[in-house]
Amino acid sequence: MVKFIATLAGLGYSRIAPGTTACLAAAVLYLAMRENIAVYCIAGLALLVTGFFVSGKAEVLFDSKDAKQIVIDDACGLLIALFLIPFSYFNFIIVFLLFRTIDIAKPFPIRRVEKLPGALGIMGDDIVAGIYANLVFRLALKFVAFCIAGLMITSLIAGPCLAKADEAGILKGVELSSGWGQASLKTKQDYHFIPIILGFDFDIKRLSPALKSHYPGLLEFQIEPFFSYVLQPNRNIEIGNIFALKAGALPETFAFQPYIKGGVGGIFITQHIREQSTQLNFCEYAAGGAHYFFDKNTGINFEFRLRHLSNGRIKLPNNGITSWMYIVGLTHRF
Repeated sequence: MVKFIATLAGLGYSRIAPGTTACLAAAVLYLAMRENIAVYCIAGLALLVTGFFVSGKAEVLFDSKDAKQIVIDDACGLLIALFLIPFSYFNFIIVFLLFRTIDIAKPFPIRRVEKLPGALGIMGDDIVAGIYANLVFRLALKFVAFCIAGLMITSLIAGPCLAKADEAGILKGVELSSGWGQASLKTKQDYHFIPIILGFDFDIKRLSPALKSHYPGLLEFQIEPFFSYVLQPNRNIEIGNIFALKAGALPETFAFQPYIKGGVGGIFITQHIREQSTQLNFCEYAAGGAHYFFDKNTGINFEFRLRHLSNGRIKLPNNGITSWMYIVGLTHRF
């Protein structure tokens, strides 16, 4: 029974991303209870207390420190992250992604909390990650700049934290890309820009033996700081950072590697545009592309992106700017 509860009725045995699978189940619970705060609090507190009661015992039964099958902590963390957040599907998705990013990157002091013994370490790191995500998003609702700063700081912290997650390191490679981007504006000339993107690729499969053995294609978490020189309507710059997920369609042993990817982050534009009341905005994109590797470590990449920026209706007007981007770059694997 302890294992059954700690794995959330077996979700922890999922071969693909058991923590995220548990969070999806918690997301369904959140959507069902969000309109009744009393029920939400009672159910969340009951899950939290139960988690502290069973997780330490389950760790002993699985004979592994913070065993990956124990996912009740992930569910509790997400419910904390979403607690009293103004509901919209945009807010819901952003908080979900923010919590998962923080939970994986484990910025200070989450990694230290994780090392605590028994249930304190198992539950504690996800509780802190949930509080972290909730507070960062609340600051973002009132001060977009705080959100962008948080994303930038997290991007600086995430690399070292992720590199320590595995003795061999999970930093898989780097990408340097550039190209052309354009968008249509209603009140000025079209928006044209030249992006320069630095990508840090982290191999997700090294975090999960099940993924490594069952998914032959590339599966990566990316941190993408970028800079763009804007040519029109006025010469200025963009600067920002994106967190992205990339999934390949063919085995990694192939020289030709088609992929799809999507990401979310923050962007600052130095000029004022009538479509947007703020210069600091959220930024998300969907993309498709391909790598071609000349040898084991070096290749080129071609990519097409559909990028959208907005401020999440924090301030009006918020018509958003949707850009088409054509990107080419170099990839180096370690």
